[in-house]
This record gives sequence, structure tokens and C-alpha cells, in this order.
Amino acid sequence: MTDLTKLLAEIQRPETSHVDMLRRRVCGTLQWFLEKDIKTHPIHNRNHLEFFSCGEKGFASIEKDLLAATSTIDLVLWGFDPGMELVRPKAGASNNGGLGRTQWPRGTTYGDLLTKKAREGVKVRMLLWYDNVPLNALSGNVPDFPLLWLPAHFTSSDLVAPTHEWLKNRAFSRKQLEGHRSDYCTAWWRAALSGRFPNLEVRIRKAQLGAMTASIKKYLPDQGALIEDITLKIAGTHHQKPVLIDYEKGKGRPNTCAYVMGLNSVTDYWDTTEHLYNDPRREVNFSSGMAWKESVWYRKPYRDYAIRVQGEALYNINENFVQGWDSAQSTSLHGGQPGGARALYARRASIKPEDMPAPDGARHRAQIVRTQPEVLDATILKAYTLASSNAVNYIYVENQYVQLVDWPKLVKKIRSQYCDGMKAAKAASADITPLHLFVVMPQPERGEMVPRTYETVGQLGAAEGMGEYHKTVQGKRKASARPMRCSPRSHRPRAFTRSSRRTTTRPCAIGWSRAKPMTVRSCAIQRRLFQPIRRENSRRWESSPWWRC
Repeated sequence: MTDLTKLLAEIQRPETSHVDMLRRRVCGTLQWFLEKDIKTHPIHNRNHLEFFSCGEKGFASIEKDLLAATSTIDLVLWGFDPGMELVRPKAGASNNGGLGRTQWPRGTTYGDLLTKKAREGVKVRMLLWYDNVPLNALSGNVPDFPLLWLPAHFTSSDLVAPTHEWLKNRAFSRKQLEGHRSDYCTAWWRAALSGRFPNLEVRIRKAQLGAMTASIKKYLPDQGALIEDITLKIAGTHHQKPVLIDYEKGKGRPNTCAYVMGLNSVTDYWDTTEHLYNDPRREVNFSSGMAWKESVWYRKPYRDYAIRVQGEALYNINENFVQGWDSAQSTSLHGGQPGGARALYARRASIKPEDMPAPDGARHRAQIVRTQPEVLDATILKAYTLASSNAVNYIYVENQYVQLVDWPKLVKKIRSQYCDGMKAAKAASADITPLHLFVVMPQPERGEMVPRTYETVGQLGAAEGMGEYHKTVQGKRKASARPMRCSPRSHRPRAFTRSSRRTTTRPCAIGWSRAKPMTVRSCAIQRRLFQPIRRENSRRWESSPWWRC
């Protein structure tokens, strides 16, 4: 495993603090920003940040800003679904004869929204991650993406999604409605990829195996097993999702802003903060409930976030986009820009951070960090490492993936150093502040993700929360620990694997919530690291049922 404390030593900037010997006090500051990376990732002071939880509010804000755009719309996309509606009306009472309480499209589709702005003269650029058919089909990031399209066009396209009025006056089965949606998305992609929408251009980029290998070797050199290593490299994706609006000046009043977010531009990621069971405002899941005409199953709940950014930090959001755009592959012979490989970079080179408008009183400090293997940029990993080292009372983490075993080891090692220092200073046990660790994560979405998630959770003392998998692992470990018996028929020694190592478990809180047939599973882990506990307290923890699963 990689020792992240070595990376932490490279990140931290030493600071000299003077001690008031009379009052026996010292004043210092914690380092929260990557101060050694400011040449490539400057810290900006004049910003206004707005936080959105989940797709309902986040996507509604994005649609509002897109409609107000006057010059440019730049999208970095892990995935894109032309048929998703960013804003959705509240569901009605009617079930539409088994089609769902409200029928697609209930609002303007994302595809129509972008083509509308493009026809108004706004330049729309879409930088899409697309690697190969099997990988992208498995990822589900580009629904109904065509296998073939013409790289040239002879006419423009006025394609729009079928209106709700047109659909509701006709009788459709769920299969027919699914077909209408699929046909629209495929037609939209073909028109966009061939350049038939005026002022809208799509470029494709792939994950670079050599760059990913070099980045992993530099920052996580001792990572995992062979299978996991191969998966990281072969199934690596560009997971960035920023939206940048009106970075260049246009004819009208600019609506200069950006979004840095976890929300993907795919309908699966639209949800409310309530995460209601089988919510009709999410789209119909056509692959479920087909055997029962009266039952309609909607897509599962998703929780994610977005931050709206105004101010100087847009300079680095644009820098990230331009680097990707100028090096990406155009999908149309009519695509591309005059002026060479770095055309967009040259076009925007004169724009400086201080040129970015911000509301009066904007005072949020911000630093844009990213993962970009092509330039060995792992500032997101650095930021996580630095922030974790500063924790005093608690760490709260929500993440789609909790699979970096080195991270809890880092937290425990730093905490151990803190406790040792306090004890060396003759501090009483009551003066050693307990550190609480809260982790919220979904169930691993694929089977191959389970072992690493289990190992990471086990480092936090919550392995029992993974139910049947935990029982299986413990059973195999017990079997491996038994004395070997050699017989004439079986004299070969047994193989001991990594799974035979013991995982130390500690008291924790872990809970799974299950809902069927749409399953929502979330896990919360509470851990008091290195908190001195008296013997009677320890017995109380062991007998307390609230942390047992």
C-alpha cells in the first residue's frame, strides 16, 4: 500500500510560529490550500460560490443560466443524455394508463435546450468522454449513442423532441414510448456528431493508458492487486463535468458563471433531496416492471452535488476546458477551429482572472483542483490528503467510491501521532480530543468493487456492515487459519492469499436502508479513533445493539 504521509510531506508548507513564553501560547494557521501548486493552480480570493444538493435544484439552476447565455457554452462531459429534462413539473395524479404519472417529455430536453441556444448564435462546445462501444455501453454514459454517423453534412437540422401535447393525444405502450425517446436521442446524436446543428460542435476524448499508468505510478505506486490495477487502466474514464458559460464576451449582457459538480448530464442523476421511493418525477425505468401492466417503476434515487461559481476561479475552469478541447478529436469534417492545434487557447489567451465579473461583496476563496493524468495532475488526491490531516473533531465524507485503503490508514497514522504527542506532553486522557469519522456511501455498483470497498471499510472497523460478504471472508479466513492436514491424495500445500490477513475491527455505527424493488442502500460509519476508553465503557460498547448489523 502507498504511504500517503509521504505525499502529505510534499504538500505541506512549513510555517514558523513564535511562542509567547509568558502566556505560554502560540498562534498558527492551518494550511487548507495547495500552496506549493499555486503556479498551476492559483488561489483566487474574489469569488461567489453557491451550493446545490441533488439534481432538482442543480439542474434547474443550470437550465436558467444556459437560457441566459449570450456568447459561449462549454461543457465537459462524462456522459450526456439528449432526452433528459433538466426541469420537471410536479407529478399529477393520473397514471396515464400504466405509462407513468407524467409522460416524457415533461419539459425541454437537454438536447433541445442546447440546439435552441446554438440557433440563437451562442457557440456550444461539448467535450465528451467516449472510449469504445463495450466500455461506454457498460457505463451507460451516452444513452442511444449511434455506432455510425456521417462525418460530413450537407443540410442543417431542425430536429426537436416530440412535444408533450403530440404524445398525450396518442395511445402508446411503454415499449412504444421508450422507442420514441430512443429514436429522438439517436437522431440528435447523429445530427450533433456530423455537425448538422449550427454553432454546436462535439469533440471526443479517450482515457490515455500511458498517462494513467504514469500517474498511478507517481502518486499511488504500491496500489493493489493485478486485477484491480488492470481495471483502473483499462476502464479509466474522464470523469470531469464542469459547465462554463459566457467566458467570452458576446453581443448581449454576459451571464458569466460556471458549475463544478458531481452531477452527470444523464437522466439517472435527476432526483430530489427527499429521495422518494419510486418517485414519478424520475423517468420511467423501462427495463423494470414490464410483466405487470399496472406497475410503473421509476429510476433509482441518486445523491450528488453542484457548486455554481462566479469570479476569478473561472479562469482555471476555462484553462481545464481549453486544454481538453484543443487536444480532442473532432467528430465532423466541418468541426475544428482555424489557427492550429491550440486555436481556442490562443483565442482566449488575453482573458485574465481579473476580467471575470463577480457580484458585489464576493469574498469566497477558491482553488480549482482536478485529476488529469495527461499532465500528471493529481491535485484532488492532494487536497483530500491535506484536508484529512487537518481534522481535529470530525471528518464527514460522502463519496460514490470508498475504495482507497491508504486513506483510512493515513487518518489513523496522523491520529496516532497526535495522541503520542499529547501523551508525551503529559496531557490527561480527557484532554485528548476524540476524532469522529462519518462516511456515507452507496452500495458498490459492481461486484469487482466489493473487495476494495470491504478492505477500506474494514480499516474503519465497519467490515461487519457488508453483511454476507463479510461472513464469506471471515469464513475463508477461519478455514485458512486451521492446521493443514496432509493425506496421500492431497499433499500439496494450501495457498494463502491476501484475504487471509486479519482486519482489526473497532466499535462503529453502520446502517443500510433497503427498499425493493428500487434498492437504495446507504452506509453511515461513525468511528472514535484512538479515544481512551475505560474497561467498563468497552464492555458497554460491545453489548450495545445500535452499532451491530
